[in-house]
Order: sequence, then C-alpha cells, then structure tokens
Amino acid sequence: MKLKIGHFLLVLIITGSCSSKTYLSKSFDTQKNDIHSIAVLPLTCSMNLESLPKGFSKTSLKAYEKEKGFDVQRRIIQGYAVNRTLYNVNMQSMDSTSEFLEANAIDYKKIPGMNKAELCKLFQTDAVIVGSLELDETAKTNIAKISLSAYAKTGKLLWKNTYLKSSGLNHEKLTSAAIQEACKSMPFKK
Repeated sequence: MKLKIGHFLLVLIITGSCSSKTYLSKSFDTQKNDIHSIAVLPLTCSMNLESLPKGFSKTSLKAYEKEKGFDVQRRIIQGYAVNRTLYNVNMQSMDSTSEFLEANAIDYKKIPGMNKAELCKLFQTDAVIVGSLELDETAKTNIAKISLSAYAKTGKLLWKNTYLKSSGLNHEKLTSAAIQEACKSMPFKK
C-alpha cells in the first residue's frame, strides 16, 4: 500500500499541477465581428528566484526578464502563424509591433498601465493582447503563471486567461506549457 501511495505522489510531483481561469466579455459575440487585426505586445516578465544563477547579477536578471517577455510574444505569434487557418483575425507581425514600439518610444514595461484604446490606435489594430509572465523558483518546485488579456479598440476587456502551472520541470518547459494552454483558450477562432 505504501508503495502505491508513494508512486501516486511521485507521479503527482512529476506531472505537476495546473489551473486556468478564463474571462470572456458578455458582449464578445457582438464585438468579435469588428475585430480583424490584433497586435500581441511584449509581455512583462518577473522572476522570483531563491538565489541568482551563477554569473547572474540583478542587472543581467532584468535584461533576461525583458528578453523572456519578448520571447513569449514571439512564441504566441509563431503559434498563431502555424495555426493561422483556425483563426478569423490577422495577427500583426512582431517586426511591425517592434517598429511601432520604437517609433513611439514605448517602454514595454509601461504597456500594462497604458490606455488600451490608445494602444490599438498606435498599433493600427482592432485589438491588442497584453500580458505578463511570472516565474517562481523554490528548492522544491517551479511555477509559471502567464496572464493574457485582449482589449478592443474601445479599450474594453474582451478576454482574459490566467494559466498557472507548477511542477519540478525547468522554467523553459513550464513556460512552453503555459503559453500553449493560454493560447488554446484564445476566443478568436473560426
């Protein structure tokens, strides 16, 4: 009996746990017909580590967080490109989004606090997707939490998904799983 319980706990620890919470606006069905283009903006990323990896300073950690936020943006856009036929919207390329960020001197860290209607106008899209990635590491487990929110050009929240995954896996595998699950819930499918 002890062996079976131990085996069950080992499977639970290896597979980890996950949860997802999704919000969809009551008016989404009427608004979705007006959404033809979306810009996915770089995510803000924060890492909470018990100790910094060897060779990392707080400055290099901040640079890594920025890189990670842009990496998640790229991976969401690539996931869309691979499954383009499933969606009824066009997603702005990362190059175009980066050009708009640079041309308007927008610091990616300020995106969450910016007016979403203004962001749609700046990026010349009908909606924007903004989000965050939080990575926590303890001695026993790693946790990845990704939150994505879509806002219409009116500035109203259309959809939000928060996906949390924890396990003994490394951050890269956790992040990949979190991105994949969060994208599955995107409501812009045909």
